Amino acid sequence: MSLQRLLVRGPFRGPTGYDHHTREFVRELNRQGVAVQLVDVPEWGPARFAPEHQGPWFASLDRDVGADVALHFTMPPQVVPYEGMVNVNYTMFEATHVHPSWIGHNSRHDLVVVPTESSREAWLASGFDPGKIRVSPLGIDPARFGGAAVPRAIATADGESLSRHRVRLLNISELSPRKNQVGLLRAWLRATTRQDDAVLLLKLGLYLAGWREDWDDAVVRLQHEVGKRLQEAAPIHVVHDLLADDEMPGLYAAATPTSASRTGKGGTSRWSKPPPPACA
Repeated sequence: MSLQRLLVRGPFRGPTGYDHHTREFVRELNRQGVAVQLVDVPEWGPARFAPEHQGPWFASLDRDVGADVALHFTMPPQVVPYEGMVNVNYTMFEATHVHPSWIGHNSRHDLVVVPTESSREAWLASGFDPGKIRVSPLGIDPARFGGAAVPRAIATADGESLSRHRVRLLNISELSPRKNQVGLLRAWLRATTRQDDAVLLLKLGLYLAGWREDWDDAVVRLQHEVGKRLQEAAPIHVVHDLLADDEMPGLYAAATPTSASRTGKGGTSRWSKPPPPACA
């Protein structure tokens, strides 16, 4: 029996991964002919797109469609179960275990869905019932991110275009210890020099007060730890802008195309086969 009506509860007005997943699932459910009632989670966080970028279509999905199943896109403690409905929580976490309280919360739900086998193993290793968890991988939209987008114009503080660098590596993630941007910078400092024709493009989500100051402090400490200044490594450029869904393909396109295979004047260089952009 196909699912015809669904209540979806999750953040959808901002730039976080959960916001994005909620929007993409709702878009696809609509394409599949499923009637959706969409309920926001305003306490999710302070980051919100400007009204013109939030998408009025999502806000219009507030009507009751008579659903029997509620699909939540939140962390386990943020699920608000709907009485008399099947409650499913789609959630994720990058770790080998999850907090015991999360197991308690999710055990009260009918089903938990995670995007990767590693997430499933983290829940099971923490004592979760294997009969109540499933894996549903997140997809990739090749039409939007396959290289047809116009690269976003990005200039450094000195006014130079990032496109002048032959290799442009992109990392997109919320600034957080578990995303380990400090580890990425440590590897960049150790592996590159100012002579390398490369740039690291960091798209950092700074959603909580004080995180920018914490980031600046961490960068200072890291330079002392490695014994090397940022100016001695290949350049790093940080983007803090809130980018709407239709702006993200241009950011990806600003990175080195994954199909590129280039050589330097003296022959093949160690950058001749650049790795693909990384998105955390």
